[in-house]
Amino acid sequence: RMAHLPGPVAAAVGMAAVIGAEGDTRTLAAALGAAAGAVVELLEQARASRLLDLAAPGRWMFAHDLVRDAVYRGLGEAERARSHVAALEAFEAGAATLAPVLAHHALSAQPLLDADRTVALVTRAGEAALAQYAYEEAIHWFEQASKMLPLDAAPDQRAELQARFGEACRQAGEIERARAAFLEAARTTSDPSLLTRAALGYADPG
Repeated sequence: RMAHLPGPVAAAVGMAAVIGAEGDTRTLAAALGAAAGAVVELLEQARASRLLDLAAPGRWMFAHDLVRDAVYRGLGEAERARSHVAALEAFEAGAATLAPVLAHHALSAQPLLDADRTVALVTRAGEAALAQYAYEEAIHWFEQASKMLPLDAAPDQRAELQARFGEACRQAGEIERARAAFLEAARTTSDPSLLTRAALGYADPG
């Protein structure tokens, strides 16, 4: 069905698939760099093609998750990455966007998004998860942040992420992973406060 859509409609549906199964029309318009009124008209055409379903005023939603998945998979790798960058910029303009949403788009925008910015956003998602006692989620985000660190990242930054990862593992009851992380943090840093945290975490991992 996408192949038979006018170019602007296909672009709007593709960006919508990058954003998610449903979303806010203004956010979609910002990601497309278009006026909200124009995007509403494009979405109406997508609904006529049964790609989208009825939604509350000011919102859109795909007719089915399988439709959204098919549209997303149909995007080229470069187009997906560019679209995730645009979605991230649009979401960052909205102060209410949750940290995990920003982190998801930052990771999905690779390799186009700056690594330091990505690490900062993904780390923030880990901190948010840790604060909400979502320890498995925090483990995921801190692990991803560590993987995204540039090779020339400062040792203390690398050690800080290892310490946070270790804390998330400790809280989740993953004792061996916690100890390994705290040990790695201690080996990486020379900062006294980080060394203390790593030593305490290793000695009492839960």
